[in-house]
Amino acid sequence: MSIANPTISDTEEGTSIEAITSTSNTQNNSNAGILERPEINKFLNESDIATNTLLTKFKTSIIICEEFSKIIKRKYSLENNYNDEFVKSSKNYFTGQEGNSSFSATLNACIKDVLKYDNKLIQVKQSYIKALVKMYDELSALLLTMTKLRKQTKEQIKKLEKDVTDSIHQAEKAKNKYDSLCQDYTKLKRADPTKTKLTIRGSKTLPEQEEDLRKKIDMADLDYKQKVDLSTTLRNKFLSIERPRIVKNLKDMILEMDVALSIQIQKYAIWNENYFLNSGIVICPLNDMEKSMKTTTNAINVEYDLYNYLNKYVLNKNKSNMVNKNLLPVEYKKSPYIGGSSNTASTSAGSAISNPVSGSFVYNSGVGGMPDTNSIRTTPSNNNFSIAPMKNSNPFVKKSQQPIQMQSNNPNIYHQNSPTGNNDAESIDNSNAVSVKSYKTLDPVGSPSIPQQAATPAPPSSIIESIVHTEDDNNSDMNYNGENGQLVAPFKTFGISLSQLILLEQDSLLPKFVKQCIYVIDKYGLKTEGVYRKSSTVLELQKYIKLIDQDPSNYALLLPPRSSEDVHGVEEHVILVSNLLKHFFKSLPVKFISNSFLTEFQTYIAIPSNTESNIVMKRNYMHGIVYKLKDEQYWVLRALLFHFKRILDNSESNRMSLKAMCIIWGPILISSPSGDDSNSGQADFGDSANNADKSNEYMKDVQFQIKVMEGLFDVAEQAFEPE
Repeated sequence: MSIANPTISDTEEGTSIEAITSTSNTQNNSNAGILERPEINKFLNESDIATNTLLTKFKTSIIICEEFSKIIKRKYSLENNYNDEFVKSSKNYFTGQEGNSSFSATLNACIKDVLKYDNKLIQVKQSYIKALVKMYDELSALLLTMTKLRKQTKEQIKKLEKDVTDSIHQAEKAKNKYDSLCQDYTKLKRADPTKTKLTIRGSKTLPEQEEDLRKKIDMADLDYKQKVDLSTTLRNKFLSIERPRIVKNLKDMILEMDVALSIQIQKYAIWNENYFLNSGIVICPLNDMEKSMKTTTNAINVEYDLYNYLNKYVLNKNKSNMVNKNLLPVEYKKSPYIGGSSNTASTSAGSAISNPVSGSFVYNSGVGGMPDTNSIRTTPSNNNFSIAPMKNSNPFVKKSQQPIQMQSNNPNIYHQNSPTGNNDAESIDNSNAVSVKSYKTLDPVGSPSIPQQAATPAPPSSIIESIVHTEDDNNSDMNYNGENGQLVAPFKTFGISLSQLILLEQDSLLPKFVKQCIYVIDKYGLKTEGVYRKSSTVLELQKYIKLIDQDPSNYALLLPPRSSEDVHGVEEHVILVSNLLKHFFKSLPVKFISNSFLTEFQTYIAIPSNTESNIVMKRNYMHGIVYKLKDEQYWVLRALLFHFKRILDNSESNRMSLKAMCIIWGPILISSPSGDDSNSGQADFGDSANNADKSNEYMKDVQFQIKVMEGLFDVAEQAFEPE
């Protein structure tokens, strides 16, 4: 058998069936005559309970066949689901790591090769699943046939026994009538001869009475004899002809049933043996030219992977990304106005920064750097200012000249504390112009051929304070909730995509908000009338949206308050939660199911539903569309559909039909064929369908969305594992 296509072929199947048949024949030959023993024949032919005993044994065999077929069906269903889920997971792995250079080379290559072995194992399992499906079909056909035959035989036995029993009862009645007339005749013979009997036709003497009674006795005797003969004939025929024939047929059917079932069990054993043998050959090939799975895993070299990963950073020319800015020491520089030198570094750390060692990683402070406020001093004599020389830094260069510019919230920052604010601004612009003309680079120290720039006036302290305060104000608005105190974006629930929300929660592929809403409605609102049809007040809805967006811990507010003990209060809260769930999906940046599936949905709707095969084809086609959804869409849609089905199970109480659910949720979840994927205009409060445009195009879109939603309801049990 080829490893590339390890399947159970028809030839092998025929060979296995012949082997099973020969084994069964050998066993039958060894047990030949065991059912023909005298004690068995005597019981079957003479006992009145033989037929009931055989019928009970026949029923036991049918029950065994039925349970075994259920096991086979469950097994191939589980194996098939496993194959589908594994293929999806391995596909996601290969897709997710494409173009990602952070994966270890040999480790990732080994995982790929191992997954290829798994794909071969899936091919082996596919043939095994086909064999199980075929076995289930054969067992179902056997079960149907034998159940029908047993029912017919049982009815035939009942009919024959009833005929014999009725004839015996008729004979007993005739005997009782005959005995009663004979007793009357004996009494009449002992009566007074002179006594007469008065009748309608007149009085009768004793001889006349005896003559009439004698005639009745003769008629009763004839009827009695005929019915006894009939009952005897029917009974003898049943015991000598009919019952032996029925017993023989039942015995043959039981043997046929058990032999067929034993053949199926032996085929099951052979197919399991082939499956595991082929799986072993895939994992460990008999051919020395092909590698086994164990040999493949030996190719992992973790030290080589780590070396390659680190070597990329070693060879990286951008050394500025390799230094932590927070660990850079402060360079001490004394102000030139109190006797210091602009080029003097008094500490070893300062000299290390000014004269870095060759080959070391040095952070370039000129990119978005702040001026050192310790090296800047204001002069009390006038409003002119100078700038002390700073390494690789020029905070007054325009945005186009400096990569990163500190922004201030005060537009008049350069005009504070100065009666001649315009002159200051002009001096700043002139100094910038001179700097641009004198140097071809903004790094004077980095160019040894360019002399150090002379000292320039220092800026007023108000400018420095404004820049520092501006940076502090900007940072104060951020949320320091990240690990090690880093800045993270504020948490939101409404108005962001599913992938962003799941990334922020880092819990599961089902957002906590959706899970909580479904839990509340399932527990408190399955029987609430109009649970998704009714609307709550806009102010209450806005209040809860604001609270949930402010803090995710407010998800607890979705539970009904303890004060709402009356049924009406709980129902109002359930309606509010249902409107929050609808608003969540309406507020997504794009539709939950986008226009990328438009063509496939149109193809699904175009398939007619006039035959059973077309209905199965439509269901399988929709199953394929669901299979292509992203993981977060898949799990959210699964939770929603099973929740909606629980709503529909209580439709008599909540008055929510399948059509109503599709009308409400179709436009919310499904993108319209004539519009774009955006949810603009959809995230309003309440149901907007009542106020929507009644144009033909809108109605066509709604009909399209309703049909797609009905298809999702129809395929839910097939596409998703039941909860």
